[in-house]
Amino acid sequence: MNNRWLAAGAVAVMLSSAVGSVIAEAAYEEPSDILITAGSAELGKDDMNGDTVVEIPVYISNNPGFTWMDLIFTIDDRLRFDSEKEIAFDDHKIAGVYMVRCDESGKSIYASLDVSDEMENGRFTENAEICRLRIIVPGNTPGGSYPVEIKKNLRHYEASIYTYDHEDAMFGTECFSEPVSGSIKVNKPIVTEPPHQDPPPPEQNTPGQGGQSVRQGGNSNTSRNESSNASETQNDTENKAVTTQAATKVTTSEKVTVTTALSSGKTETATTVSTTKKADETSASVSETTDDTGRKQTAVKGNILLPVICGAILFLVAAVGLASRKRR
Repeated sequence: MNNRWLAAGAVAVMLSSAVGSVIAEAAYEEPSDILITAGSAELGKDDMNGDTVVEIPVYISNNPGFTWMDLIFTIDDRLRFDSEKEIAFDDHKIAGVYMVRCDESGKSIYASLDVSDEMENGRFTENAEICRLRIIVPGNTPGGSYPVEIKKNLRHYEASIYTYDHEDAMFGTECFSEPVSGSIKVNKPIVTEPPHQDPPPPEQNTPGQGGQSVRQGGNSNTSRNESSNASETQNDTENKAVTTQAATKVTTSEKVTVTTALSSGKTETATTVSTTKKADETSASVSETTDDTGRKQTAVKGNILLPVICGAILFLVAAVGLASRKRR
């Protein structure tokens, strides 16, 4: 009797186990096309004051819901993870992150995200940000773009997801689409150039009046005015010279009479010396010149014939007087 109950109990246990396994397999359907995406950041070189911490968000889409997830992050060699807190997250959604460095360089980390019990049924079911990578950009980083990658596998590390808190609800890399990586862009310093100015026109020397050169290029109006003034001055000088020459052509005459009376009264001798001269022969020649300062000077050249004639007349008067005295 007892053996029968034992046999029946054993059969019941076996049947219940088989039914339970069938139900478990049916409950945890394998997900697919889970997409993990990294965001990007941009900063200017002029805004960097030494080393700068940049946070890169990580998103999930086509989310089947999970209680645990393993991901791999790799950054450029010129960047580094913040040693104080490599990954930031919302405490109400993620209870904690467990990390392992994939190599000695420290540029790749294997992170496991544990969902908080505050989430409904302890599962993260949103298509939203799941965490933020905290990355340090050194102050001497040159301008450029530096990748922040998400990988499904690296060496013996692989991405995985637990859709439920059960061993049978774990799925591997085959459930993920190819991740989308992000980047950090460092802009080059802004260089302000002075405004463009046209070069001044070249100076040219052109021959002017009187063998002098007139400089052109800077102020053409000034050059034309100076040339016009020089021409007017020359014309005034020529007109004055013509007027002076015309004035010297006027003919004048002089008559000089010398009378000597004899004391005897019988004989009266008059000697008359008449002289007529033309202004164009005896008159003084007048010339006008202009010095460098513009002042006019007049030079009068005396005619040497006038004193000679006067001397001859005096000589004749003296001779006549002497002759009259001898007659007495």
